[in-house]
Amino acid sequence: MTAIVFAGPTLTRAEIRDLADVYCRPPAAQGDVYKATLEKPKCIGIIDGYFNGVPSIWHKEILWAMNQGIAVFGSASMGALRAAELYDFGMIGVGSVFEDFKSGVLEDDDEVAVIHAPAELGFKPLSEPMVNIRATLARAVKDGVLNETAATAVRDQAKSLFYQERDWAMILKNLPLDLIDDKQNSDFSTWVSENRVDIKRADAISMISAMDTLIRNGEAAPETSFNFEQTHLWKNLVEQADAPVRQASYEQEDEFVLDELRLDHKLFQDVSSAAINRSLALKHLEGEPVTVERKRLRDRISEHMQTHGLTTRKALVKWVNKNGMDVAEFENLLAEDCMAENAQSVSGELLAIHGMQILKRDGIYAGLAKRARTKRKSLKTTEGDTAVIDSTGLTPPELMAWFFNVHCKIPYPRDLDVYIRELGLDDRQRFYAIVARQYLYVQKVGGA
Repeated sequence: MTAIVFAGPTLTRAEIRDLADVYCRPPAAQGDVYKATLEKPKCIGIIDGYFNGVPSIWHKEILWAMNQGIAVFGSASMGALRAAELYDFGMIGVGSVFEDFKSGVLEDDDEVAVIHAPAELGFKPLSEPMVNIRATLARAVKDGVLNETAATAVRDQAKSLFYQERDWAMILKNLPLDLIDDKQNSDFSTWVSENRVDIKRADAISMISAMDTLIRNGEAAPETSFNFEQTHLWKNLVEQADAPVRQASYEQEDEFVLDELRLDHKLFQDVSSAAINRSLALKHLEGEPVTVERKRLRDRISEHMQTHGLTTRKALVKWVNKNGMDVAEFENLLAEDCMAENAQSVSGELLAIHGMQILKRDGIYAGLAKRARTKRKSLKTTEGDTAVIDSTGLTPPELMAWFFNVHCKIPYPRDLDVYIRELGLDDRQRFYAIVARQYLYVQKVGGA
């Protein structure tokens, strides 16, 4: 195998194969570059990768690939971001998007982010990346369709939109009427339909060409001079990537244990807090960056703007600068706040990794795991949540009254939804099912 390319909405598999003889993979997530390195290709190209929903490509797996003598290219989207960040270590960046991130002209990852269709529909892009909007507006000025002032206003209006909502239909609908008259609006709308610039696609094509040239010329990968450290977090990634089946069985068992833990609200809160502290401590010791999902960070920024009466992105930037920060520093501060929040917002992933370690360390795991196994064996059911709840013969209010007043002998919570969220659950139905299984277990075997 000579080359592997990770791509999705920017270029299709068919387009890439028309350009060069490479193996195409879907947009990259954490662990994918590590697994690709195990196949020993001559080079790896990263165009598209996931920004949220699943963990993003980790810098360390790219460094490991380069340390194994593989040329790693990045361009257009997630690849451009990682190439700008790892350029000094030997990652090869290609294209204007990469150059803009490398020079600091661009900083926000939402500049290249898009929402796209699933794999079954070929990852078709459903929004317009900000870098394409910038390039299109620059051409509009060059072609005399917009003046600099109007183009800047359109750009700022587009930037204020959440990346999933950015498309030309939305942008054209909200053009600044005080700067663009009806005729100019009509001319610009027609012009965009015929002259839209796809800078990400152009950069991706350039990267494929560069990879093809390296392979055809028999060129070696850039030499690396860094020492690759086998950190604790790296070993965790390797273990998870090397044993997906074994990991899946662990995750299923862990979820059963977590359901048992959720029957004890105070213990769950204690373990959640300890899991967060352990996670942050390990990240600090290993020197890894604290990260948070983009959606959660965006929600936090919106809350911050409402609190301080900031109605536009321009106002936010002004407020941030006034308080001695730049935008990147401000977002990092809020990201750290998100990660350091109390156990009420602990993620399932965090519990699965660090909560399990704490339960095992403190000797709590064995009892919960035994009860989970005994419960599954005695009930002998794999029914869904609704069927399990119905099989108790109780209404949800009756089930809750039994759990709090009879089983736990504690007052009914003032706000049940808050109580449930503090257990890391999103809805009542899931909690009802956990309690229903406990009810059936107690009725059958007299379990505690």
